[in-house]
Amino acid sequence: MGEDIVLTDGTVLHIKINFLTVYLFQKCNLEKLMKKAEKNDRFNMEIAAKVIYCIIRSAGKNVTFDEALMLVPPDPDEIRKIIDEFKNQFEKYKKKQTNSMKNMNMK
Repeated sequence: MGEDIVLTDGTVLHIKINFLTVYLFQKCNLEKLMKKAEKNDRFNMEIAAKVIYCIIRSAGKNVTFDEALMLVPPDPDEIRKIIDEFKNQFEKYKKKQTNSMKNMNMK
C-alpha cells in the first residue's frame, strides 16, 4: 500500500481510489493539470489541493476547495509526495479497471 500523507491539521490521509475519486479527478481536470505540473512546478499547490479535495470528498466527508487548500502542507517535498502517491494509486486503479474490462470482453 502507499504512504500516508500528514495534512497541516494533523490529519493522516490515506489515499484510496474509488468511483467517486475517479469522477472528481475527471471533474477537477486533474489529469491535464498533472501533465502541466511535470513541466512547471507552479501548479503543484493547486494540484495538491485538488487531490486532497478529491480524496476527502470520495471518503464521504464534506470539504470545500478552500478548506482543502488550507490542508496542503507548505513543504514542496510533501506536495510532490501527495501528487506522486495519488498518481501511483490512480494508475493502479486504472490498470485494474482495464484488466477487468478485458476479462469481461473475453467472456
